Amino acid sequence: MQNEIWKEDFLGLIRKMIVSQNLTYTKTAEILGISSKTLNRYFMGERAPKEKFVLHCLENIFFPNSTVSEIVEIYPHFESLLAHKFFEKNKNVNNDEIILKAMEVNHDLFIKIAFKKVTTSKDVMAEYGKQGLRDLDKFQRLGLLKIIKEEIELELQLRFSNPKILKNLSNQLLNSAYSVEKAGISNNFISCQIGKVNRQKAQVEIVKILRKAHLEIQKVFNGSEFAGDDIVFVNFCSDHLNQEFYQ
Repeated sequence: MQNEIWKEDFLGLIRKMIVSQNLTYTKTAEILGISSKTLNRYFMGERAPKEKFVLHCLENIFFPNSTVSEIVEIYPHFESLLAHKFFEKNKNVNNDEIILKAMEVNHDLFIKIAFKKVTTSKDVMAEYGKQGLRDLDKFQRLGLLKIIKEEIELELQLRFSNPKILKNLSNQLLNSAYSVEKAGISNNFISCQIGKVNRQKAQVEIVKILRKAHLEIQKVFNGSEFAGDDIVFVNFCSDHLNQEFYQ
C-alpha cells in the first residue's frame, strides 16, 4: 500500500506522545480526534490511517510550528506525502494567483528559482539563511514547487502573461535589480518619456512600436549566439495618466 512507507513513522510518533506525556489510549484518541477502537486498530494493523488524517496530525499536533523541510529532515518518509498534499490542496487554485502570492512572500527568491539560479534547499540556505528556508516552505505550501531530496522542482509552468504579474514583476525588478550606480557605465538602459498628445492616435502608434521592439528582443533571448546563465530583464509599459493622477 502507498502509505506503508510512512505508516510506521506515524505510529511511532503516536507511541512517543503516549510515553512522553504518560497518556492513556482514551486520552490519546481524544487528542487525535478518533475513537479508542480506531486507534487500537491502527496499532493492531487492522486499519491504516488515511492521508488526510495523518497530515492533520502532522500539521496541528506533532509539528504545529515546523516547516516541511524540518519535518522531512527528521522523518524523510513523510516527504512524498507532504509534497503531494500541498500540490493537491492548491491544484484548483489559479496558477496566476499562486505566482502572485509567491512573489509577495519573497520576490527575489521566486525569480531565482524560476530561472534556476538556485536549484536546491542548500542553495537557499547558503544565500538566504533560515528565513529563506521558511519562504521556501511557504512556496511549497502554495503548491508552487516541491522538494525531493533537497532538489527544488517546480509544480507549475511559469508563464508571465497576466498583466497583474507583469506589473508586479516589472516593479520588483526595477526597484531591486536596476543599478543606478552603473547607469551610463554598464550596458544598462532606462528611459521615461511623457508628453501631451492626442491619446487616441498616439497610443496606437506607440503600442505598435513597443510590440515590434518586444519581438526583436525576444529574438535575442531565443538566439543561440546569446545563450548564457545571466538573467537580463527588459520592461515595456505605456499608458495614459488618468484623472485621479491630477487630483
